[in-house]
Amino acid sequence: MEIHEGYEILQSVAFTNDRGYALEHNPGAPSPFVTWTFYENADGSRDYNWEHYFKDKDAALRDFVHQAAEHRYQFGVEKREPESQRQVRSITAIILPRGRWI
Repeated sequence: MEIHEGYEILQSVAFTNDRGYALEHNPGAPSPFVTWTFYENADGSRDYNWEHYFKDKDAALRDFVHQAAEHRYQFGVEKREPESQRQVRSITAIILPRGRWI
């Protein structure tokens, strides 16, 4: 569980231009849901800014989805896998024998 300014990060999405969005929750806050934009630094840390606060989870989720979709469209970027899910991908080559097959 990752915490940012007292809010638990429920979802986040990062893009290939090192920008992203997060949906967070703090049940004890006056506005328990918040969406943030962030910049990812080279060391993997994030700088958060431009927050939107909500009392309703559905409204916060709609804002999160809308902001991410709008960013992807506006900048022509793709979603990037979280650091924890990135893995080295291997390529397997199949070399067929030469000559006739019977």
